[in-house]
Amino acid sequence: HLSPDDKSAGSKLAELLIAKTYESTPDIKPRIAGLAGGDHSPVSSNRLTGLKQSVSKDRQASISKIYNTTWDKKSAVHATENILRDQPDTNIIWTVSDALALGSIDVAKSSGRFPGKDIFMGGFDWSPEAFDAIKRGEMTASMGGHFMEGGWALIMIYDYHNGIDFKGDPGLSSTTNMQAITADNVHEFEDKLGNRDWRRIDFKAFSKFHNSELSEYQFTIDAILSHLN
Repeated sequence: HLSPDDKSAGSKLAELLIAKTYESTPDIKPRIAGLAGGDHSPVSSNRLTGLKQSVSKDRQASISKIYNTTWDKKSAVHATENILRDQPDTNIIWTVSDALALGSIDVAKSSGRFPGKDIFMGGFDWSPEAFDAIKRGEMTASMGGHFMEGGWALIMIYDYHNGIDFKGDPGLSSTTNMQAITADNVHEFEDKLGNRDWRRIDFKAFSKFHNSELSEYQFTIDAILSHLN
């Protein structure tokens, strides 16, 4: 069983947003509103747990309110309108999806705010629209890479049928780390994988069967980018 580590990803996104706030507006404390995906979503719940863990470690940051949404842009618009009306000092909107972050950006701009300068958004999914917003400086980060788990699982199955058991690495049940696309790496990612042409990747490079010196699987996007170099 492979599944993304939603808690650590939620925490990482919060850390990136808080750091960006300190960098851009050092005299203003981080005031965070969260857009969740609903009470019955374990993915949303785990990502929110990560958000709360990061905020608990920062004495200056606080969460004003968590809004439940239906994961889409329309519900983000409604929630963000309420946020900017009821908590006008909000300068971070942390969201569980890129669609929600993009909806929040639209509302903030129409309300006279400046995303990426006086209010900061981030989400999940590595959507092309989010990458465009990151390049414009309106969105801080998008967490993702979990779609690659299908590929990683196939490599493990391939190795297993070639005599290399995966029970020790990564184990029968494990989590994979999501990674952040930010202004620092969005251009590199798009240059190498922007067209999602996975045929460019020689997946044998990640197989233990084909690489006897490989002691641990390197299942990360950084490893893929390095391979493409």
